[in-house]
Amino acid sequence: MISWSVLDMAKIPGDGGELRLKKRGAEFSIMPGDNSVVRLSCAVVNDPPSRRSW
Repeated sequence: MISWSVLDMAKIPGDGGELRLKKRGAEFSIMPGDNSVVRLSCAVVNDPPSRRSW
């Protein structure tokens, strides 16, 4: 299994927690604490909407 690497971190205003941008292979994730909020694959980001099947 490919492990996550942290690309960047920022403090969450008023909360004191941290927001982390992580990468694993071609997958990216935005995580506050240990929870994933947004996860994107490079294949989706680089694929024009006109060619997507969903």
